[in-house]
Amino acid sequence: MAAGSGGSSAVVVVRTAEGITALGLLLLHRLTETTGAWETSVFFFVFGAGLGLVMQVLVLVAQNAVGYEDLGVATSGATFFRSIGASFGVAIFGTVFTHRLVDKLGDALAGQQLPPGTGPDQVAADPRAIALLPPGLRAAVLHAYSTSITDVFLYATPVVLVAFLIAWLFKEDKLRRSVTAPDAGQTPASNPVERSSYDECARALSLLAAREGRRRVHEEITARAGYDLLPAAGWLLLRIRRSAPSNPACSPTSPRFRCGSSPQRPGRWRSAGSPGATACTWC
Repeated sequence: MAAGSGGSSAVVVVRTAEGITALGLLLLHRLTETTGAWETSVFFFVFGAGLGLVMQVLVLVAQNAVGYEDLGVATSGATFFRSIGASFGVAIFGTVFTHRLVDKLGDALAGQQLPPGTGPDQVAADPRAIALLPPGLRAAVLHAYSTSITDVFLYATPVVLVAFLIAWLFKEDKLRRSVTAPDAGQTPASNPVERSSYDECARALSLLAAREGRRRVHEEITARAGYDLLPAAGWLLLRIRRSAPSNPACSPTSPRFRCGSSPQRPGRWRSAGSPGATACTWC
């Protein structure tokens, strides 16, 4: 599964998106019953952009933080807690909106002569009851609805700010370029696979030949040698050692030799003390 190569950019996107979401909620709190459609659309666009980035990229961060064997658990866990959070959020903020609306409608309609069935509770339960109110009270009722809704956005802002702070605790792991699925015989749900000793050795060598396998090999070699090197540095030293001549004194830069050639073994140096060598020979 391709995951990208942006390093810790996913965590940065989550942090940035949390900040954009909080900004969008503050902008939505500024809405009134007279706000124009274009201004409302811009405020909702800011909020939607931040929330959309959080919901999608957060799943990628969770998947990148676990191994392949736990990939399904991380994905389902993120989806499960998102569903639970949405349920709690609707219940809590819906209750906040209802209580704020009833209180504001009570203040707006206090001491007013109202038609039957148009009290604060009835208007809060059914907005169509606003049409039954006297024209002079409708503006106050609409303002009560407007401020009750925008207050919910204000009360949700601290929750998003807490999430923004928690996002700074995320470990900035480098995104995997790919996720290698385990062998079919290693998964618990699959049927047992019978292999010969030759097949087992071939499978083990193929795993070592993969990129992650080679990386682990070089990490182990440098660790056993007692060096604190990156796998790439260890690989480079091994390549230099493999390509270097066995006798350091027998090299093209040594002052004991001069440029020459040998038809038997061209391209390599031989010590002048070896049998059949001259002062200007190759080996």
